[in-house]
Amino acid sequence: MAVLAKTVAAAVTATGPQTAVDLTVMARSLTMQTTLGGASPDSQAQVELEVSLDGVNFWGIGYTTGAGQLNNDQDVCQYVRANVLKLASGNVTAVVGYVSG
Repeated sequence: MAVLAKTVAAAVTATGPQTAVDLTVMARSLTMQTTLGGASPDSQAQVELEVSLDGVNFWGIGYTTGAGQLNNDQDVCQYVRANVLKLASGNVTAVVGYVSG
């Protein structure tokens, strides 16, 4: 069993879904950490973690508001992506940690 991490949003400045990341394994115990940056970070920025089994059909499993962390032990997936729902200023970065095996 390995604990790994992938960046799903890197200093994003606009809303919308980001490019999906293939975890290359069926993963569980997902944790998304979001951080805020830029000259005027938006403390009300919202980032949703979306997951998929096939890389085409995604569903949301929760979101963070501002800098924060989201934990999910309910879903198994192979693909993940961040969907920036709300961002008025600054930028947001999101990293997903997961357990494989």
